[in-house]
Amino acid sequence: MCSTPRLGLLLLSVATDPSAALADQGLPPPPTALATQTDTSESLYLELIVNTRSTARVVSVRKQGEHFWVEREALGGMALPSALGDASEVDLAALDRAKLRYDAVNQRLYLDVPGAWLPPQMLAGRPAPSVEPARSTPGALINYDLYTSRVDTGRTRTSLWHELRVFGIGGAFSSTGRFRYQLWDTPSGESDDGYIRYDTTWRSFDQDSLRTLEVGDVITRPLAWTRAVRLGGLQLSRDFSIRPDLVTYPLPAFAGSTEVPTTVDLLIDGNRIDRQDIAPGPFTFADISTLNGAGEATIVTRDASGQRVVTTLPFYVTNELLRPGLSSYSIGAGALREDYAQRNFGYGQAAADASYRYGVLDWLTLGTHAETAESLALGGAGSTLRLWRLGTLELALQHSDARRSGNAWSAGYEYRGSTFSVGARWEERESGFSDLSRLAADDFHDGAEQRGQVTASASLGEWGSVAAGYFDIRGDDYTSRLLNLSYQRSLGAGAQLALTASREPGESWAGLAQLTFSLPGTGGVASVGTYRDATGEVREQARYARSAPLDGGWGWNLGVERGDDQGGGSRLDGQAEIQYRHRLATLRGGYYEFDDSAYYFAGVGGSVALMESRLFAANEIRDAFVVVSTDGHGNIPVRYENQRVGTTDDDGYLLVPWGNAWYPGKYAINTLSLPPNMATSDVEQSVAVQSQSGYLLNFPLERHAATHVKLVDGSGEALPVGTPISIPGGGSSIVGWDGMAYFESLTAATAVVARLPQDGRCRAMIPVEIEKDVLYQPGAVTCYSITASSVSSDAGNEEPTKPADVLPPTADTLSVSGPSRSPAPSNWRTAVEVRP
Repeated sequence: MCSTPRLGLLLLSVATDPSAALADQGLPPPPTALATQTDTSESLYLELIVNTRSTARVVSVRKQGEHFWVEREALGGMALPSALGDASEVDLAALDRAKLRYDAVNQRLYLDVPGAWLPPQMLAGRPAPSVEPARSTPGALINYDLYTSRVDTGRTRTSLWHELRVFGIGGAFSSTGRFRYQLWDTPSGESDDGYIRYDTTWRSFDQDSLRTLEVGDVITRPLAWTRAVRLGGLQLSRDFSIRPDLVTYPLPAFAGSTEVPTTVDLLIDGNRIDRQDIAPGPFTFADISTLNGAGEATIVTRDASGQRVVTTLPFYVTNELLRPGLSSYSIGAGALREDYAQRNFGYGQAAADASYRYGVLDWLTLGTHAETAESLALGGAGSTLRLWRLGTLELALQHSDARRSGNAWSAGYEYRGSTFSVGARWEERESGFSDLSRLAADDFHDGAEQRGQVTASASLGEWGSVAAGYFDIRGDDYTSRLLNLSYQRSLGAGAQLALTASREPGESWAGLAQLTFSLPGTGGVASVGTYRDATGEVREQARYARSAPLDGGWGWNLGVERGDDQGGGSRLDGQAEIQYRHRLATLRGGYYEFDDSAYYFAGVGGSVALMESRLFAANEIRDAFVVVSTDGHGNIPVRYENQRVGTTDDDGYLLVPWGNAWYPGKYAINTLSLPPNMATSDVEQSVAVQSQSGYLLNFPLERHAATHVKLVDGSGEALPVGTPISIPGGGSSIVGWDGMAYFESLTAATAVVARLPQDGRCRAMIPVEIEKDVLYQPGAVTCYSITASSVSSDAGNEEPTKPADVLPPTADTLSVSGPSRSPAPSNWRTAVEVRP
């Protein structure tokens, strides 16, 4: 009876612990399930597709059921919801507003998120500027203009204006002046013969810091609400002109977002200026430097359903502001220039001038100004504000202490639109206010003065354009007011109509009606018109003019005018001027008749430059210039900005006088006229030249030997067509019909190796003629076989040791048939055999 409970306990223990039962039977326990066998996560490496666009990245993914965990860094800077915190691992399946799809077959993970989450894309409206260091070659230059005039009464005078420059010595020195001389018939006491100096200045430029230092005769750099004066001294200023690529004013940025890959178009006032393919996410168009005034930017994209999405953004751009953080300044000190163009060295009291502007915000720029002299102290401040899309407002206030104290203030407003522009300005100076401009003019009048003006213009589309202006100047004892009106319209076929009218208070209207015609094929312009002055006198005019082409040719200005004379009859006046522009100088001459007096004139103008111990004559060089050199080779065409500007002279030089300072101009030469044995590595170069300077731009030309030979074997048979030829140094050629082969860029007689059919090889010594400008054709050249042993021993571009009976002949026995022979060099045995 006792055995039954014991059996039940045994069965219960076996059921609850089978391993114990097996142990009782001497068997090992069964394996237990590991913890990892119950964990369903797995590691995957999947291509990540975001908003249908491949990221081109394979990311590590931890998959656990329907959850996909990835490292935050693998998402490429995606802006995830802030609720996730700073967790380093993100469950993509748990993201709100996101869709996830796992493609197990293609091992891809598709993730769709809002476009605002994706990394921003900057779409530059223009490429990042590459700063081209401006260059200058030591040299000198003289611009001149010789002018002679004669009145029919017998008085004749001549004058010679000049500008002397010396450059490339750490800066640029310039001096201008004029020599006058009365040839004959000079009334007593009226002669102004002699030399008058205008300006003498040395300038130094720092392109990195945008600084310009001027020493000598300088003109101060005024703000919009101050006046410039001439000083004899020095001036240090920030000069933005030495970086023409730099945009100094704020530019708007146009932003949008897309959730799928798309093509985005940017239109300004209806004109497309940019198109780019972009990835999903936010994007921004920036640095659109062609914007000016008021306008509308339109961004066109497509959404996930393929629908066209159009976004319009208004803007207003003005160059009167400075970019935030950008500043400009000018500091000048010296003696006030007096009696300019009348005395050579007219200088007055010591004076100083300083101005500073700073861009605070996109819509705000502040400025300050100070002047001082022995009898003057002045200070002022101003601001320029952008009024959203309504234009710009400028305000300024100044205070001075001279003989008396006084204030001056000014306010200006400007709006520029695509079809309408308006501007207004008012300046008022109290009695007692003075500045350096009055001291320099020796004007001690310090009475009150007001100046005002209002201007407006509008485009009427196909009906033309209209403009109006009102100007008002008032002082203690004078008043001047003027109203101007104008209308212009194109009539088609090169015809233009212009109407103008003006009136002062108390006077009658004055006006002009004129028709202008562009004459096709001649480059000339003809016009006819009627003019009425304020006294009521009416005159009829007719003109025909043509500007002389920059690259040379004739120009003229012919005109006739009929009006009433003082006696009540009619008077006929006229003018005739003719001009001829040559590459060395410009000649002009003519006459004009007015009020029964005739004036005759003639002149010649141009420049003479000194560079590389050579003199170059050209037309007037207004700013920078370039002398192109082709290493002594003449008659080579030269192009500037894709326009032909001439050919080099017999010594290989050409002066190009039309360069723009600081701008990297593109110069190119045409090498088609070069002999076959001449070559250059550069046929096009870009160079920027410093202001008031010149630069020697060299296109190096190298002379190479070009040889056309017939290669024959030892029996005199031509080598097979298509036989490859290897040249020492890595060059190659190929045998053409009748064994003819062409070699170029050889500088001396050269041993070449030809690979013959059936793995045969032969070697030939190619003669050259370096000094000849024509293709050298020596005739037939024998290619001598190379034995198998010598070929097998050749390795690593080293010359093998060859039996004497298989070496090519020496210089004394070289077999060359043709019009000339070229002995092999004495060291031909060390030539390298290069295999194809």
